[in-house]
Amino acid sequence: MAYMRTGALALHEPGSPGQHVAFRVSEEERAELARRLEAEGVDHEERDHGIAVGLFFHDPDGRLVEAITYRSGEDPRRP
Repeated sequence: MAYMRTGALALHEPGSPGQHVAFRVSEEERAELARRLEAEGVDHEERDHGIAVGLFFHDPDGRLVEAITYRSGEDPRRP
Protein backbone atom coordinates (compact mmCIF):
# COMPACT_ATOMS: atom_id res chain seq x y z
CA MET A 1 0.00 0.00 0.00
CA ALA A 2 1.42 3.37 -0.94
CA TYR A 3 -0.05 6.36 0.89
CA MET A 4 -0.31 9.87 -0.43
CA ARG A 5 -1.52 13.00 1.28
CA THR A 6 -5.24 12.38 0.68
CA GLY A 7 -5.41 8.80 -0.52
CA ALA A 8 -3.65 5.56 -1.22
CA LEU A 9 -2.67 3.32 -4.10
CA ALA A 10 -3.52 -0.30 -3.36
CA LEU A 11 -1.41 -3.05 -4.91
CA HIS A 12 -3.52 -6.17 -4.40
CA GLU A 13 -2.45 -9.77 -3.99
CA PRO A 14 -3.56 -12.47 -6.48
CA GLY A 15 -7.23 -13.32 -6.02
CA SER A 16 -8.07 -9.72 -5.12
CA PRO A 17 -10.79 -7.66 -6.80
CA GLY A 18 -8.33 -6.62 -9.49
CA GLN A 19 -7.39 -3.17 -10.71
CA HIS A 20 -9.76 -0.52 -9.44
CA VAL A 21 -10.01 2.97 -8.05
CA ALA A 22 -11.18 3.34 -4.44
CA PHE A 23 -12.55 6.32 -2.57
CA ARG A 24 -12.91 6.48 1.21
CA VAL A 25 -16.47 7.33 2.28
CA SER A 26 -18.47 7.33 5.50
CA GLU A 27 -21.01 4.59 6.26
CA GLU A 28 -23.80 7.03 5.47
CA GLU A 29 -22.25 7.98 2.13
CA ARG A 30 -21.76 4.31 1.22
CA ALA A 31 -25.39 3.51 2.10
CA GLU A 32 -26.66 6.48 0.05
CA LEU A 33 -24.49 5.46 -2.91
CA ALA A 34 -25.84 1.89 -2.71
CA ARG A 35 -29.40 3.27 -2.65
CA ARG A 36 -28.74 5.43 -5.71
CA LEU A 37 -27.05 2.62 -7.63
CA GLU A 38 -30.01 0.36 -6.84
CA ALA A 39 -32.51 3.03 -7.98
CA GLU A 40 -30.63 3.42 -11.28
CA GLY A 41 -30.37 -0.34 -11.85
CA VAL A 42 -26.56 -0.37 -11.61
CA ASP A 43 -25.11 -3.70 -10.49
CA HIS A 44 -23.10 -3.39 -7.28
CA GLU A 45 -21.69 -5.62 -4.58
CA GLU A 46 -20.63 -4.99 -1.01
CA ARG A 47 -17.58 -6.89 0.27
CA ASP A 48 -16.34 -7.15 3.84
CA HIS A 49 -12.55 -6.75 4.01
CA GLY A 50 -12.37 -7.23 7.80
CA ILE A 51 -10.89 -3.80 8.47
CA ALA A 52 -13.30 -2.15 6.03
CA VAL A 53 -16.41 -2.61 3.89
CA GLY A 54 -16.23 -1.85 0.19
CA LEU A 55 -19.04 -1.16 -2.26
CA PHE A 56 -17.97 -2.17 -5.78
CA PHE A 57 -19.55 -1.09 -9.06
CA HIS A 58 -18.49 -0.24 -12.63
CA ASP A 59 -18.52 3.33 -13.91
CA PRO A 60 -20.09 4.09 -17.33
CA ASP A 61 -16.73 3.39 -19.03
CA GLY A 62 -16.46 -0.03 -17.38
CA ARG A 63 -13.85 0.84 -14.73
CA LEU A 64 -14.19 -0.95 -11.40
CA VAL A 65 -14.78 1.54 -8.59
CA GLU A 66 -14.87 0.94 -4.83
CA ALA A 67 -16.40 3.16 -2.16
CA ILE A 68 -14.65 1.98 1.03
CA THR A 69 -15.46 2.62 4.67
CA TYR A 70 -12.82 1.76 7.28
CA ARG A 71 -14.32 0.49 10.53
CA SER A 72 -11.97 2.66 12.60
CA GLY A 73 -12.43 5.68 10.32
CA GLU A 74 -8.86 5.33 9.00
CA ASP A 75 -6.91 2.50 7.41
CA PRO A 76 -5.15 0.96 10.44
CA ARG A 77 -2.21 -0.03 8.21
CA ARG A 78 -1.49 3.61 7.39
CA PRO A 79 1.84 4.74 8.85
